[in-house]
Amino acid sequence: MNGLARQISTVSTRKGALIAGALAVGCGVLATGLAQADPLTLKPSDLSAAEKHAPFPQLTSVPPAPTDVRSVAAWRDAVTEVEQAGREVAETAGGEPWTLGGTAAWAQKAQEEAKAPEAITTPYEGEAADLAQDLRERATRPLRPR
Repeated sequence: MNGLARQISTVSTRKGALIAGALAVGCGVLATGLAQADPLTLKPSDLSAAEKHAPFPQLTSVPPAPTDVRSVAAWRDAVTEVEQAGREVAETAGGEPWTLGGTAAWAQKAQEEAKAPEAITTPYEGEAADLAQDLRERATRPLRPR
């Protein structure tokens, strides 16, 4: 790190003070909120309602079975249909030999698309040599160290 130790420690001290202050404020708010909702100050009517025994549920209170759900037999038929379709596809694909045809035309087209475009201008071969010669002429020897 490029910072000075005192800058780093000052920053961390400030952050620590901010966090401690936030925690203190939060605890103070929480403590005042808990003091207002004292669980020992319940109304007598609430206590008597909690002590009453509720009846156990009866077997007749179970809701009826849903009617918009597919039956087990319908699920079995749907699974059988899907499996049969899969077998038919496998038989159709297995009966035909797998061949790769028309590759020469595809390769020719791909090679034509991959060719580099023709040059728009002809490059000057002596350009780099001219630049290097110009730099050599302008260069000066470094000063001698003292």
